[in-house]
Amino acid sequence: MNLTGRTRRLGIERGQLTIHSDHGSPMIAKPEKEKTKLASDLAKARKVIDVQGKLSALLEEFAAGSAQDESGETR
Repeated sequence: MNLTGRTRRLGIERGQLTIHSDHGSPMIAKPEKEKTKLASDLAKARKVIDVQGKLSALLEEFAAGSAQDESGETR
């Protein structure tokens, strides 16, 4: 069976199947670009989560200190 017969069996019409052999093709470049962007976004999100965690811990310390000050205790 030739390539045309196989593509018809898969439901692919003539002209829809494109085979790229070079690695610089748009079919490869687009997912690579998206992968790079997603990796960058993930790194940013991890930094934000880290900062939020540190801020939360700091605010808890301030809240605990404030509660002690209001009850008349010294820090």
